[in-house]
This record gives sequence, C-alpha cells and structure tokens, in this order.
Amino acid sequence: MSVEGIVAPILPLKDYLTGKNQIQADPHKSTPGRLLVVPPWQREYVWTPSDSGEVGILLDDLRDFVSGKDDDYLMGSILLSKGAKEDHERLLIDGQQRTLTYSILIMCVLKHVQNSHQLILKGNDQEQQRTLVDMRSCVSNDDAMYIPRVSMPHSKANDMLQSIFAWSKVADGEASDIFTEEKDHWTQTQRNLIDVATWIYEKKLKSESWLPNSELLTHMRKILDKVKFLQITLSSQQEAIAIFDRINSRGALLDSGDLIKNRIFQTVESDEDFLAISQSWMQMNESLAKCSLKRMREPKFLLRAMALSDQALKEHMEEEVDQPETKYTAPKITYEKLTTYWGERLDPKASHSHSVKKISPFDFADDLVSASQWLHALSVEQTAKMKPLDELYFSRYLNSVQHYPMLLAGRNFEDFDALAHLTRQVHNRTAFYLLSEERTQDFESLVPTWTGLITKLGSRATKAQLDEIYEDVKVKPEAIDALIEQMRNWSYKSSDKKKIRAVLSQLTRIVDVAGGKEDKDSPISYFSTKKDENKESWDIEHVQPSKGAAKDSEVHKIGNLVLLKADHNSLKRADSPAKKSDVYKGSHLLLTQSLVGITIDKERKKAEDFFKLAGFAGAGWDVPTWDSSSIKSRENLYAALLKYHLTTLN
Repeated sequence: MSVEGIVAPILPLKDYLTGKNQIQADPHKSTPGRLLVVPPWQREYVWTPSDSGEVGILLDDLRDFVSGKDDDYLMGSILLSKGAKEDHERLLIDGQQRTLTYSILIMCVLKHVQNSHQLILKGNDQEQQRTLVDMRSCVSNDDAMYIPRVSMPHSKANDMLQSIFAWSKVADGEASDIFTEEKDHWTQTQRNLIDVATWIYEKKLKSESWLPNSELLTHMRKILDKVKFLQITLSSQQEAIAIFDRINSRGALLDSGDLIKNRIFQTVESDEDFLAISQSWMQMNESLAKCSLKRMREPKFLLRAMALSDQALKEHMEEEVDQPETKYTAPKITYEKLTTYWGERLDPKASHSHSVKKISPFDFADDLVSASQWLHALSVEQTAKMKPLDELYFSRYLNSVQHYPMLLAGRNFEDFDALAHLTRQVHNRTAFYLLSEERTQDFESLVPTWTGLITKLGSRATKAQLDEIYEDVKVKPEAIDALIEQMRNWSYKSSDKKKIRAVLSQLTRIVDVAGGKEDKDSPISYFSTKKDENKESWDIEHVQPSKGAAKDSEVHKIGNLVLLKADHNSLKRADSPAKKSDVYKGSHLLLTQSLVGITIDKERKKAEDFFKLAGFAGAGWDVPTWDSSSIKSRENLYAALLKYHLTTLN
C-alpha cells in the first residue's frame, strides 16, 4: 500500500485546509491550489448542531484546548486519495464531517468579525489581520470570489457552501436573498450545513458562550496553527477505503451500511467501475432518503433485502434455527455475513462457493438504482405502476418493514397482474402477522426462502406459480379464526387502538370499492391521527357514547366503533340517536352509512351483496335502539369482512 512520502505529514489546520505545498507545481504553467473533493459515494453531511451533538462536542474540545497549555492538539487522521479528475484534486475519504464543520466554523467567525468588529478588532493589530487573512484563505482560494477549498458536488452541497460564504461577508439583516431555494427542496446535507452555520453564529459566537469576543482571534490563531491532523494520501480510492475502518477516529460513527459500502468498493478494480458504482450509490441514497419509514433509508436495509433473494446467502448465515412446525428456517444475518456475501459477489479474486453468483460492477450499480427506486415507490405508493395496488396499508400504517424483500423480489415482473397478485399475497400474510400474536421470528423465518423462490421465477412469473409458492406460507384457517377471536377482545382504551384504527380504515375502503364508489385515495387517507382543520381527516366514533365509562368494556369493543369525519365526530359524539342517524347518513363512507341504511340504492345493493359474499347474513342493529345485541351484530360484520379480506386473493 503506497503512501505519498516516506512519512505521512502532520499538518496544522491552516495548511491542511489550504493544501499548502501539497501539490507539485509545474513551473511552466499556472497550477490551481489543491482542492479537497468529497466523492459522490460519501454519505450526507450529518453532524448535529447542538451542545450534545458532534458540533457542540467539537467546539467544547477546541475551547478546552485554547484555554490550556500552548501544546499541539492532534485531532486524528485525515485520509485522502488520488484518482480525482484533476491533478490538483484529492478525494476526501475520511474526514468529510470534520472538514466541512471547520470550514463552516471559520466562515461563521468571519461573519461575526464583520458584524461585531468594534468588539473584536484592536485597531490595526497586525496579528489579528494575519489571522483574518489566513481564515479567508482556508475557505476560498480567492478573497473576492468563492473558489472553494472543499468541494462536495453531490447533494447540492456546493450551492449551500457558496451561499454560506456570501452570507459570511454581509452584515446582519442584509442576507435575506442569499438562501434563495425553499427549504422544502433542500437536501439533507444542505439543511444540515445551514443549521450548523446558524447555530454556531447565533448560539455560540454572538452570545459569546463559546469564546469571548476580546480573545476570539487570538484563540482562532492557535486553532489554525496548533490543531493538527495526520494526513495520509494514498494512490487510489480502493487503497484508501481498505484502511478506512481502522483509522476513523474522530468522525461520525459509521453504521453498518457505510461499512458494507467500504467492503463493496474495495472489490472494484478499475476507475471506470468505481465511478459507475459511486454514482449509483449516490442515486440510491437519494431514493432511500425519500422512503416513508426511517429504517428503510439506510443502505443496509436495501442491501439485505436484495441479498435475501439469493439462496446463496444461506451459506453466509449463522446456524439455522429449526422450526418444528414449518420447513422454513429463521436466519440471523450479521454485518460480517452480509459484507462477506456482497464482497464475494463483486470480487473476482475472492474464493467462493459455486452457488455464489458473480455480478459485474455495472450490473450491480444498475440494480442498486432500480431497487432503491422501487423500494421508494413501494413505501409511498406514488408511482403509476403502484397506484392501483393499495394493498400495503396494514404494513405501512403499523410501521412494518419485514415484508419488503418479497416485494423487491418481484420488481422485474413483466406481467402487472402477477405483480398485483404477489402484492396481495404479501399483504395478506403480513397483515395477519401484524394483527395477530404471531411471533416476529416466526414470520421473519419465512422471508428468505419465500423471497428466494419468488426470485427464481424470473421476470415472467405467473399468478399460478405464485400461488404454488404461497401454498406453503399462507396462514391456516384455524389461525385466521384465532385472529378473529382476538379482534373481538380488542379495546379502544388499550394498546389495541392502532390495530382497531387500521382495521376500520381498511374495511371502510374495501366496502367503498365493492359498493362501486370511485376509489380516489389510498387507504392511508381514510384515517389520520392528526386532526388538521385544513385537511380532511377521519376519527373513531363510539356509536353508544362512552362518556368516559371505562368500566363498561363493551362500549370500547370494535363492534361499537365506526369511522367518521373528524369534525362530525367532535360535534356529534354525545348527540341523541336520531341526530347520530343524520350524521351517519351524511357520511360518504358506505360502511358508516350502513349503520342506518345506505342512501343510494345501487351502492346499497352492491355493499349488501359484498357483505353476503363475505359470509355476513344481514344487519342486526338499529341506531335508535342500539344495545349490546347491536354491538355484537356489528362485530360479526367486521369479523366477516376481515376474514374475507385476509383469505381472498382476487
């Protein structure tokens, strides 16, 4: 492993940021100053602007240092590599978070001096002026215009860094037009950069809670000269990444997704392949960042889901746990197993079993992008391809992610009907798991093999083939019956509340669809826990008012509950039965209207036929004389509809 020079230099912060004497200049032509470039596969800027966050801890360290003895402060290592587009560029492999934070800190100090110079500057003090010149040089290669010392081309970071530079040069109150892009369109990195800048400036510098104005530039001089880094520059990104884990000492802790990424990049040999994967990794991160659940936004989640579709992954699992009632096993996939798996698939030199299929870097890069886009589409149901499916309500509303490997396995299906069929199968099986008392490990034990079998069908999978696979994973009738009995005992005053909301919302939707009403919205819009006066939302209504009577358990059972528009519920919850009837008739939800008789004959006929198809003979309730018998009858309707919904794949 080659390192530039016999010994990796220890550089003061000023020389590290400016790149002083680090580029061999051609005496016959003008050579630009060294530029640090954050590669496109690097993560977002994630440091947190708070006293307990990374930025606050760094400032505390610096304050303690400048207040102490006049010794050097070695703050760890910085890892760079060659291989950038231009000779004067160096790729920043380890040290991204610290480098960007120091750049922001210096710009904030410059702004503070600009706005509070009478409190900071001491006449024409030459040492202070030298410090200001050096700070400006650390940020830009030109004082008049922004020629950055650090570049992060992805995540729109450079745009924000340039805006912060402009902000640092103007007086308070004169920067209203600098941050022109609306916050809703900012990337995570842009948002974090400006949050850190404003926090340092407003909370730490203007308040003097970090360092006193009278000593600020004296202390900054010491930070520029005495804070030092061991700078290691390697000849390639692959070499740099190979030692990344071992020297990451002062940056943000790496999660397993980053560690897997490092292992993957170590296997790539050519610059062309490296560029392809790095660009795809960046696109993957952008897609994952838009997913609805936080757990899905980590690369590890997607890489694990993709790996589960390959039966060869079983060779990298720990000992399988026998499940006596099923032929499937419950694997435990550790970080080490997953990195080994992807490393062997990409590394042409790795020893491997014949069952581990090789994948070219370009194919892997393409699959990363398509899989992440598909995962995002599944999580939010915003693509035209997913719009008609509306079958993932329970999993999304109850925050489940275990089912996504099966759905990802079908992302290349050519037949949309087969894809819709798979989605319904996965929905039914996942919904049972979420609503019942099935153990998580029992459900997750189905996932690897089920996912692998779906993948083996290839892009031309048929509904019949999917049914053959599903036969071995579907829930037995007696288990569905047990779930229905559990549902009858759910209480709206207990931890079952979210399940009740999910069931009533989904049953309301399927009755509307069966009744011929146009299904404009996805199921999630049928119920929102947030009651916003500017947004249509739905609430749970007690048909027989509870009036806080906790001892009357029947009142809080599902048979006494119905979905209502939130404003109707808040106005009418204690009204007389006659007025309740008017409210129910006014609802456009057929399941709610059915309490008093659906008003449109054609819709009533379709809904009642659907009730019969689901196994419910007829209504046994009357709102004006609502009693325990009515509650039981309504409970039977919900039970029949839920059982039909979870056992039907049409």
